[in-house]
Parts: sequence; C-alpha cells; structure tokens
Amino acid sequence: MLRWMRTPVATARLVAATAVTGLLLTACSSAAEPADVTTGSGVRTGRDASRPFTVTSTDLGIHSFTTKPEVPAGAIRLNCYPGWSTVNPVKGEYDWTEFDRVVAQAEEWGFQDILYVFCATPTWAGEPVSRPDVAVFGPGSAQPPADMNDFASYVKAVVERYRGRIDGYEVWNEPSSDQFFTGTPAQMGQMTEIVDGTVSSYDPDAYVLSAGFQTHLPDVYDKFIPEYFDDLRARGWPVDGVSAHFYPVMEGTPETRVEQIEQVKRDMDRFGAPDDVALWDTEVNFNVNAPGGAPAGRISGEQAAAWTAQAYLEGWRLGLRRTYWYLWTADYYGFPGIQMRPGDPATVALQTLGQWVVGSEFRGCADEGEARVCDFVGSEGTEFRIAWSNSRGGADVTASPDQQVCPVDGSPCRSQSGDVTVTALPVRLG
Repeated sequence: MLRWMRTPVATARLVAATAVTGLLLTACSSAAEPADVTTGSGVRTGRDASRPFTVTSTDLGIHSFTTKPEVPAGAIRLNCYPGWSTVNPVKGEYDWTEFDRVVAQAEEWGFQDILYVFCATPTWAGEPVSRPDVAVFGPGSAQPPADMNDFASYVKAVVERYRGRIDGYEVWNEPSSDQFFTGTPAQMGQMTEIVDGTVSSYDPDAYVLSAGFQTHLPDVYDKFIPEYFDDLRARGWPVDGVSAHFYPVMEGTPETRVEQIEQVKRDMDRFGAPDDVALWDTEVNFNVNAPGGAPAGRISGEQAAAWTAQAYLEGWRLGLRRTYWYLWTADYYGFPGIQMRPGDPATVALQTLGQWVVGSEFRGCADEGEARVCDFVGSEGTEFRIAWSNSRGGADVTASPDQQVCPVDGSPCRSQSGDVTVTALPVRLG
C-alpha cells in the first residue's frame, strides 16, 4: 500500500499544531521524520493542474455502506459512519463494535485508502440546543462540543485504535449545514487543529482533510467558508488537503461543477492556503435530492455515463487529484440523480475509465475548439487521449490513421481516421 508521509513544511506546521493541542491532550509523542513524497496516492500534492502524475486506483474514490462496489475505486470515504454518538454514547465509555465492523469491511473489500469523517456529537457532549433542531443523526447531534477536551479525547481514541488502518481523517461533514453543525467557523477551526495535532502525534503517516463543505448554495457557502478559511489561515492551515462537495445545484451540469471548483480554488489562494495543500472532491453526483427518478435515476443512459466519467476527468484537469462518487448501492437510492448499481451506465463508465487510466500518466488537458482533450501515457509508453464536448452538436477532434475510438460507456471500439465528432460522452483515442 502506498502511504503518505508529511513534507518538511507540513511537519513544521504540525509541530506547532501539536503544541496547541497539547493543552487538550497529554502524553503526545513527537512527529515522524519528514519525507517529501508527492507521487503515488499521497495527499499533499497541491492543486497544480499542470503537474503530471501517475493515476492510481486511489484517485478513484467511492462511497458504499452495504455492498462491495463493482468499480475499480481504491479509496473509500466513511461518511459520518459510525458517528461519535454511536461509538461514545456515554462520557468515557466506547463501543467499538460497529466501527470495527465497518473498517474490517472496507479492508475486506480491498480498499487501499480509508478516509473517516468525524460527525454526530453525542447529547452529553454538545452545547445546549437553542434553535430548531434539524440534526439528521438525532437530537443535538449537530451541536458543537461544549468542551473541546471531549472532542479531543474521542479523536485520540479513534486515531490510536485504527493507527495504520485508517489512512486519513476529515474533520467534520458539511459544517455550514444546520443538519450537521450549528457552531461557528472558529469552533470548526479549533476542531480542525485538534484533529491535525492528534493525527500528527499518534499516526503521523495519516493525512488530515478540512471539514467537507457544500459549494452549491452561495448563501450557505458565503456565511461559513470564508470565515473558516480565514481561521485556518490564522492557525497556519493545519490540514493536508481541503475537502469540498461539488454537487452542482439543482439541475446543474458538469460545467456548473467546474465553476464551483474554480471558486474554491480562488478562495484557497485568497486566504493563503499553501501551494502543496490539495483540494479534493469528497462528494459528487448530479441533480441530487429531487423527487422521482426510480428506478433508472433522474439522469440515466448515455448522459449518466458521460457525466460520471467527466466528474473524474474534470477534477484532474483542474488539479483535484481525487474525486469520491456518491454513491455505490445495490438498490435504487433517491438522493443521487445518477444511480450506480450493478450494470448501470455510471458503473460501466467508471469501470471503463479505470481500465483506461489506472497505471497511466496524466499529462493534462487542453481545449481544441469546442472539444476538451486530456492526454495520457500508458504504462508501456503508449500515448492516448480522452476527448469529449459539452457543446450542442458536439465537436471534431482529429484521429490518426486507423486509430481506435472507444466510448466510455462500453460500446464497441471502432477504427477511424481524420475528424472524429465527440459529444458529452468521453471517448478514448488510441
């Protein structure tokens, strides 16, 4: 398994973070020897879209809670499950039964990278509820901790228990939503520093992501994220990567998602995020949380295949090393607009994309007229391109003589020369 090690800059920052959290945690060990590892599945790879990298299966992230995903994803995100309130229902007492089962399940499924998301404050640990409670994990579960020592104790218990098994920790889920968190950006900044200092002390090979936030609602984003970023700046950016959820709003398209990604990148620069701090998309789908769509989904067929593949390709084009699709299921699930079940178009698209790119070097993307073209070099040195166009009517790209043209939806390849008309469905040329 490729494991990430902290860079010298990150280690210096984490030593400072550990000093702060030492007020909350005692008996902290020193950080590991620094190493500069920026290839493979390392997280601290920055967000420079021009830098080539070798695609690994861990760059294809997924969510699943019930069955093993039938896609070539090597990274899984344990989103709010099990929550703090499940594991630590009484102060000082822990029930690891479900947590042990979930981690063992992810390992049994063969995932090389496991990301755990802290979430769900226990009733005993939270501040009093002072407004209508809409928390999704039970009354009071969206409250900030009344005593940050309690949160620090839970984080320490988790990191110590799963050292070497859980690869990364995300501070919280969707902190700008009252369904998950009703505290302030400054409180979330303090919690971020606690997670970072604890991981640095007890599992320095693991990485830390910021709280994973929504990007599709400007008013929700604006009321929380700039202040959170400003607080992280004041604390020296105590994260290895920023976690964002790039669901396009309502019936938004892949281009809508691109605009949201670019907004977050601008804000990271505006608030001084170091160049080597990564940006990941930790939840994505399209046309989410709308009525209807059973059984095929609100987006289906070729469009579902096209937008699924584009989600990963556009992420790489914009400097997002990792994208987590939400989600793999065995049965219809109403929240995501695109279903990913055995045999679904989205499933076939991700299977096909993985076969194409895992083990190859990503060389970047460029627009050729109305077409978008990404360049890859296979493990044996063979060059190939993946092209698509969201322009109405498609766009033409040039194929070499008798070049193989293979659609990502699993349709048969064809041999073609000269102009190839591409649509929203990505195709491999070569």
